[in-house]
Amino acid sequence: MLLCLDREQRMIYILGEMFGIDHNLGSEILGITAGNFRIRLMRARQDLYNWMNQRCGLVNKSNPCRCAKKTKAFIEAGYVDPNNLKFNIRHKKKIYELSQEKAVSISNTVENLYKNIFQGHPLQEPLTTTKIVDEIFNNNLIKLILNS
Repeated sequence: MLLCLDREQRMIYILGEMFGIDHNLGSEILGITAGNFRIRLMRARQDLYNWMNQRCGLVNKSNPCRCAKKTKAFIEAGYVDPNNLKFNIRHKKKIYELSQEKAVSISNTVENLYKNIFQGHPLQEPLTTTKIVDEIFNNNLIKLILNS
């Protein structure tokens, strides 16, 4: 998918998006200004999104997925050996399978964090009209002004 970007865009996208390098370091690596790095990264993201949205069936359901066709051709040509993958060899499960297993514990953790924040927060008593009036009349500056 990254091949839809030109060489410079691929480098910027990989540095900024995949490795999470900030614009200061990215600009230093590429010899451009930090602002220019941010703009080029934004354009690379847009170009990749547009390309994926027009072609990929995972991103846009109305598109036919072409991955299986391309992969089959690469396997037949001998470029890819499905039994000896060189990239993404750590892939064992699809993301949705992993997320289903972890969703409950993640949800519970988030709920516990919210509960701890709520329970640890001091309770503020609501101000009643009489309390507000009392605070105004007991204010030293107001007393000074009203007594003069």
